[in-house]
Amino acid sequence: MGERIRGAKFPQVEVDNRAAARMAVEYLVGLGHKRIAYLSGRLRSHLDSARRMGFRDALAGAEGLEWTGDYYFASGVAAAEAMLRAKPRDRPTALFAASDEMAIGFLKTIHAAGLAVPRDMSIVGFDGIDYARFSEPALTTVFVPRRQIGETAGDMLADLMTGSADVPAHVRLATELLVRGSTGPAPGPR
Repeated sequence: MGERIRGAKFPQVEVDNRAAARMAVEYLVGLGHKRIAYLSGRLRSHLDSARRMGFRDALAGAEGLEWTGDYYFASGVAAAEAMLRAKPRDRPTALFAASDEMAIGFLKTIHAAGLAVPRDMSIVGFDGIDYARFSEPALTTVFVPRRQIGETAGDMLADLMTGSADVPAHVRLATELLVRGSTGPAPGPR
């Protein structure tokens, strides 16, 4: 559950990570952002691979930068510190992070350095963790219905254990972009 294992012979429940990432980055492009960074999860992760492809799919003429992370707060902090060392004209105007934790670490770090979110930079995370609502500003995020994934997988397992023949091989649940205060129109020329 959570990500699809191709070729597996058991039922699976997932979300379309690629389409969800594409939706998030298309939203940023629609706000006028032309220089967008992607902060990845672990590089050999199936989840990251799908999210990275969605990021690249959506750029539509925007310049894409890619930084390596690991899904946790500290890698968001490290990416923000690296970005702050760059000249302002070389910085992205938006960030799409492969997890909310990294996005929040990034947001807190650039805010502490004096940048305003979303005036100077828009930030979007992925997962829809509860804490994302309480960051300042609240984080725009791709909501993954984790509870529904677990309930669906549990129902499928119970059906398998009772011999039901009606267990689907694959269930893909919908995600949703929760637009909050961390995103806004691209800033003017730097």
